[in-house]
Amino acid sequence: MIRDLKVCPVWMAYIFDNPIRKYLHDPKELFGKYIEVGMSVLDMGCGLGHFSLGLADMVGLEGKVYAVDLQQDMLDQVKKRALRKGFNKVILTHKCSSNNIDLDHSFEFINCFWMIHETPDPLLLFHRLSELMQPGGHLFLADPKVHVAKRDFEKIVASALRQDLILYARPQVKLSYAAVFKKPLQDNLEMETRYGFIQ
Repeated sequence: MIRDLKVCPVWMAYIFDNPIRKYLHDPKELFGKYIEVGMSVLDMGCGLGHFSLGLADMVGLEGKVYAVDLQQDMLDQVKKRALRKGFNKVILTHKCSSNNIDLDHSFEFINCFWMIHETPDPLLLFHRLSELMQPGGHLFLADPKVHVAKRDFEKIVASALRQDLILYARPQVKLSYAAVFKKPLQDNLEMETRYGFIQ
């Protein structure tokens, strides 16, 4: 399922990444059950940093948030916002390419919010994200209903399941289709793959 690359420009990001968004997509409400202080997390396609900032608040000064995006202008804004909030030592920005994340790190939580539909090859992306996930870690996926049909989102979910990830939950997220995946612990791989952890 390789598609043309179409990314949200910086100017458009300001339309939905504004103070009102915390009432629609509160990071603590969405991710609270998966995040602990001190964790290392990845905010993939971070945009202007709405979730990067929320995740930084949750992991605390002992944790790290890798804010990753294709566009340097987005990352520059994340750096400014992180500095204003006192998270400049927690949030690390990283510019990826359209076909390579180019990170040598492992994560306990990965956020892919409203960005998978912009990637040219979701299967390839999930393969790389699975490699970056620590066993027992979670990947939170959401795509906007205004841009993505339900059947297309299910194809994206199927791409994730082809990477030895387990469908863990189907959370209700405003304006979005959503799914949470878990990377099995190696000792429990067969059992978790067979029975799953859907809740």
